[in-house]
Amino acid sequence: MKGTVIAAWLDVRSKPLRTIVATAGMIAAIIAVVVVDAAGILSAHANAEHLMRTYGRPATFLVGPTGEFTQDADDLAIRMAEFESFMQRNGVSQISPYMEVGIAIVRDGQATAAPTMWVNSSFVDIGVISLRSGTFPDSTADALSVHVVVTTDFAQSLGFTPEAAIGQVLTYATPYSGSNVVNDIRTEPLLSLVIDGVADTLGPGLSSMQMLVVTDKYPAELMNSQSVSWILTVNSSDVEFVQQLVSKAFPELANPEPALRAVHIDQGENLQPLLDQQGVTARAVQAVALSIGGLGILGVGLASVRERGQEYGLRRALGASKVGVFSGVILQTLIETLLAAIVALPAAAILVQMFARKLVLAQLPLPQSTLLPVRSAVIGLVAALVVGLVAGMIPAIRAARASVVQALRS
Repeated sequence: MKGTVIAAWLDVRSKPLRTIVATAGMIAAIIAVVVVDAAGILSAHANAEHLMRTYGRPATFLVGPTGEFTQDADDLAIRMAEFESFMQRNGVSQISPYMEVGIAIVRDGQATAAPTMWVNSSFVDIGVISLRSGTFPDSTADALSVHVVVTTDFAQSLGFTPEAAIGQVLTYATPYSGSNVVNDIRTEPLLSLVIDGVADTLGPGLSSMQMLVVTDKYPAELMNSQSVSWILTVNSSDVEFVQQLVSKAFPELANPEPALRAVHIDQGENLQPLLDQQGVTARAVQAVALSIGGLGILGVGLASVRERGQEYGLRRALGASKVGVFSGVILQTLIETLLAAIVALPAAAILVQMFARKLVLAQLPLPQSTLLPVRSAVIGLVAALVVGLVAGMIPAIRAARASVVQALRS
């Protein structure tokens, strides 16, 4: 076996031009296969991140009352705590209030309404927040002061860069009446909040929000019973279970329908058919590229066998078996394929790194890592070896059948 491998390697080295011609198509094919697969992986990661930022992680639900829930802030806090405890006892741990609150930022004697959402520390495990600077304030969720994440645009409107905004203490009044009318700040108590993080987006359904108040307490001064809701995430297999579970909360308030309902808001299932179709298209492109590369190896291999028919016949005459000749041609083809992979994989890695932005839709965020995925490199190498093996079969069979008599006559 060792002798066959050495002989195959010497055959490859002795004909460098033939090797270049045989491997050129395969190099292009491997690059195409690897880049297409890497583009699919990067796009899938980018799409998943976009969906999570916009709609939440699979499976994400928005839970809200079917009718009027309550009017009293103290009673509302008790009911909210009861519901969250009920869900946690039934295995739903990643649940957060999801309530729009009225906050007006007071600066230089002027109050400006800031669209704000109240969540708790579990929200970091439910929605994807793309922080530009700072941290998500889950570690300060029990603090007496209010800690927030603000959008990059809001920080800049206050005159801060994303980095300079971290740790800034702002004064606010609560709540404002209506959408843009602020209560008289001369009579309203003024409170303080601390900016812990600045983000490009605040999470699912919050494109119009400027601030995210993160607290595990139930701030009565912020609570608005008209917009009470929760956001939660569970395993995708628990969709039905969660909907049934939510419908059983507060049975005393069911009149006649359940007091709460859960709406499935993530979009993974809806977009999966599109992602599957993209995968089919990518595999078709890869198959075509590999076929072209394999045909190149096949053509060069057949031409080589025709040219070297007398040599293979002499080998047979000198005692080489058909299996030995067959194996030598196959090994020669696989060595050429490996050489093609050695050239193609680094080239594909460079292309993926250089053109990552063009491989992913412009409206999607780039994944944190744009390095060539290991899976793509392995798929390219294995696929090339399989195609090289198949393409080398016909030349190898013809070489093994070379006529000993004709070789001796020549």
